[in-house]
Amino acid sequence: MSSKPFMQLYVGDLLADTQALNMAELGAYLSLLLNQWARGGPLPADRLHSMCRMSKREFAKISPQIEQYFSQDEDGNWYNKRVEKELVEFHVKAAERSSKARRAAEVRWGQGGES
Repeated sequence: MSSKPFMQLYVGDLLADTQALNMAELGAYLSLLLNQWARGGPLPADRLHSMCRMSKREFAKISPQIEQYFSQDEDGNWYNKRVEKELVEFHVKAAERSSKARRAAEVRWGQGGES
């Protein structure tokens, strides 16, 4: 199982923000969002077409429409700012849960883990 088993998807925002996209563009956009979540960070520009299950030529036709939803880092990798924000929040919450679980175990089992 992935260390990030779920991703929040704000359906109303998604539908409102992507009304101008056709089905291929919307599918590519969603594929890139999901890949960014699964990878935990920006997407290499030279692999975007394959992440969308498209040829380079197919992706070149739709990329101008979906590029507006992404930013690029200093290496040219693509990332969606909202997904980046959600990833940060996910990691903060995961660290908090881990810390709470560790403290609960220490209380239950003692500091040294002795029975």
